[in-house]
Amino acid sequence: MYGPEAAQAERDLLDRIEARLGYDRVALLVYRAAYSLITANAYDPTGQDGHCAWCVAALNRADVTKALLG
Repeated sequence: MYGPEAAQAERDLLDRIEARLGYDRVALLVYRAAYSLITANAYDPTGQDGHCAWCVAALNRADVTKALLG
């Protein structure tokens, strides 16, 4: 989730979810945004943990932004 291979691991997972389960990638990215908004301060109310930073980064990703605006 936080490591250097996280982005590739997520792409692989999304590819598999699309191929095996038939989910739409755009919908999955919208779910990612919703999860990020809901849980950004779930673990540390001040947002000083790694999860908050991960959520912010997820919301700033080009693919997530495109999914939300599309």
